[in-house]
Amino acid sequence: MCQNFCSWCSAERETESHIFLSCKKSWLVWSWFQNWWDRKFWLNLFYAIVWSLWLARNEKVFYGVNTSVVDICTLTLPRLSLWMKALDPTFSILAMDLLITSKSIKSWTNLLKECRLAVWAAPPASSFKWNVDGSFLGKPSLSALGGVLQESSGDFQCIFSCPVGYMDSNWAELYAIRKALEIYAALPFLANVLL
Repeated sequence: MCQNFCSWCSAERETESHIFLSCKKSWLVWSWFQNWWDRKFWLNLFYAIVWSLWLARNEKVFYGVNTSVVDICTLTLPRLSLWMKALDPTFSILAMDLLITSKSIKSWTNLLKECRLAVWAAPPASSFKWNVDGSFLGKPSLSALGGVLQESSGDFQCIFSCPVGYMDSNWAELYAIRKALEIYAALPFLANVLL
């Protein structure tokens, strides 16, 4: 990442694993949900937590707002509820119900036989694939970009993320592609490999 130290704790370098796992703030969020893991909804809970942590981190970086652990956890619940409802219209558990107890969601049964999720598609054997994205707060506004390089087995080979300043969302997307190509050209182990 482009910043040197974690925007929350300032104790360690800001890396993806630190932001999402080892920072004391993110660890407290994960701990709050430790008894919620259930195979019926664990993937949505994981994404809701990661997204909430990322948004809270951006609030701190871009606006200087320090979101509390309780607020991050509380804001994760409506996301989880809405995302579950998007997957199954019969899902009727509200965020307020989740705030009171996790028992309601653990007893929920997914009535859909098939669930269409966006799934990462591996590149052909002996090749790599970049997934990149530009993020922004409005049009135009402060923006950031990031990307991940994976091989056909799904193993990560490279991850990048950094702010890019004030720009339009389309430019942020293009900068993310450009950054991935620059990294590709600079990595010696990719010299004879197709993307």
